[in-house]
Amino acid sequence: MTSTDQERWPRVKERLRAEVGEDIYSSWFARMELDGIEEDTVKLSVPTRFLKSWIQSHYAEKVLACWQAEQPSILRIELMVRSAVIRTLPPKSKTAETASELVGNRTQTVRDYKSSGGETRGMRSVISSIRGAGVISGRSQPKRSARSAAIFCCCSGVGPRPS
Repeated sequence: MTSTDQERWPRVKERLRAEVGEDIYSSWFARMELDGIEEDTVKLSVPTRFLKSWIQSHYAEKVLACWQAEQPSILRIELMVRSAVIRTLPPKSKTAETASELVGNRTQTVRDYKSSGGETRGMRSVISSIRGAGVISGRSQPKRSARSAAIFCCCSGVGPRPS
């Protein structure tokens, strides 16, 4: 992408904003980015498939017209969905490890946990919620993610606190 293309993009966005209005622009076009221009095609990207579909269905001609006003040689708009950025998870906290231990051992009860020195304030509701989500149960079934149970415990404000 050339510096000229990068200079045109803000002008195209301003034309589009003037054409559709501030509310529509901020709803549908604010997160649209220029990925490049190849020959007669402008490549734009948006973060979701829904935005892509909606813009293609309702605003493709307006976007093309705004580009053609800046650069008459443009004949096509190609809209793509950007790939998501993968973030790494932080290391497990002590609370997450404790919750994982609880989930891993299906037979451990609140009473057992309390007798081992753990804090039980709110643990019944945590265990009920985890059981309700199918992470642990009295039946023999594949358990879901122990991590989701640990995250629930950490984020809900109940269960043992990190020391």
